[in-house]
Amino acid sequence: MDTVLHELQHHLESQAGLDDLARMELEELAKTLVRNNNKNDPLLVEIY
Repeated sequence: MDTVLHELQHHLESQAGLDDLARMELEELAKTLVRNNNKNDPLLVEIY
C-alpha cells in the first residue's frame, strides 16, 4: 500500500506541475552515491 500511495503522490504532483517528491528522491540517491563512493576512496571527504 505504501508503494501505491507513493506513486499516487508522484502522479498528483505531476498533474499539479510540481516535482517535489522526485527531487527529494534524486537528492537522496545523490547522497547515497556520494557516501558509497567515499567509503571506497579515502581521499574523498563526505559532503553530505
